[in-house]
Amino acid sequence: MSRQNIFILSFAGIILILSIIIIWWIFSSESEVLNPGQLSSGLPEQEIVLPSALPQATLLPEQRQQLKLIATGDITSFWSVATTTVQYFKEGSGLWEAEYFNPQVQESKIELGVNLKNVLSVYPSSLNKILIEYAPEGNNQSLFSVLDLETNDLKNLDQNIWATSWSPKGDELLFYYSDSPLYYQEEETPESRYLGIMNDDLSGEETIFNLKMARDLILSWIADDKIYITQKPSGLINQTSLVYDFKTRTFENFLTGNGLILKWDKLGNYGLLFFTQEEGRNPSLKLINKDAVSLGTFPDITLPEKCVFSNSEPILYCAISQDIPLAAVWPDDYYQGAFNLSEAIYKINLQTFEAEPLIEQSVFEIRGIDLSPDDAHLLFYDLRSKGLYSLNVE
Repeated sequence: MSRQNIFILSFAGIILILSIIIIWWIFSSESEVLNPGQLSSGLPEQEIVLPSALPQATLLPEQRQQLKLIATGDITSFWSVATTTVQYFKEGSGLWEAEYFNPQVQESKIELGVNLKNVLSVYPSSLNKILIEYAPEGNNQSLFSVLDLETNDLKNLDQNIWATSWSPKGDELLFYYSDSPLYYQEEETPESRYLGIMNDDLSGEETIFNLKMARDLILSWIADDKIYITQKPSGLINQTSLVYDFKTRTFENFLTGNGLILKWDKLGNYGLLFFTQEEGRNPSLKLINKDAVSLGTFPDITLPEKCVFSNSEPILYCAISQDIPLAAVWPDDYYQGAFNLSEAIYKINLQTFEAEPLIEQSVFEIRGIDLSPDDAHLLFYDLRSKGLYSLNVE
């Protein structure tokens, strides 16, 4: 064999090896975040991707007439209780109620006998009860209470309960209990750490299994037979989301990555997955199914809590900013108030991934978004104007 032929064959071999390395790198970089090798199936071959840029949002005059201011003030949490009524907590002044169908009707205060302060989040059930997470003054730990909307009766959960979630039917509460000391103690003391269930009236407590995990858990009981367990998100930490199957009584790794945030539709069939690369860089937002298969990638990033799924259609409403600081540590810096966002509200068809703007940008910064039970009104709170608004989306 001539030297020329040897040179040609050697060169071709080098090209082949480099091609294999490049292909391996491309596919392995995706699996580092979603870990499809640990799941029943990986990413689809042809993943849907939204347009490279969302259309410019504008608010037409007739749309301005559909936007109504319900209430103002430092509103920490709100929820829809009927097709025309919304209830909300105002910091320092308790629980209030107003009609979003007719904002001309004055808001009214609901007396609970106790003034809950520092309300962090509310979680409505399907049986007219509200799970309330709040931080009492002088206490670094969040506590939970259940409010019965029919009787206005407020019951407190045990102070050693660190995370909770309603069952899909709303008749039970899933909770994580831990009475282990926060700090190291020289003398060992008996401790209990377990996942349990109780009735919605806080009776009939039952232990599912012992579970020794960090206290910063987020529980999601979406489907009748599945519980999702994640940590409070941080882009600085590689986190693992677990799924527990009631039928097989087994745990499985669901997802692994930095800054993991999951938000599911009410049936638990589809979810929004937010994640970042190391150090909270390069945030991404995907639509996934219950097997963690990615169904689409959003080119413009937002946090899942700034979106709400329709109750009856494959529609998603999201507050999205087209100008976000990519150099920030996501989502840590936003939660710590390091920067603000100017957001528009978009209606996204999840079958075609077409986005329709509803509210002009550079006006709002959304904290909390919800839909009325009949999907006719979009409710959201704006941090800038401290206003609670309703938007007719029929």
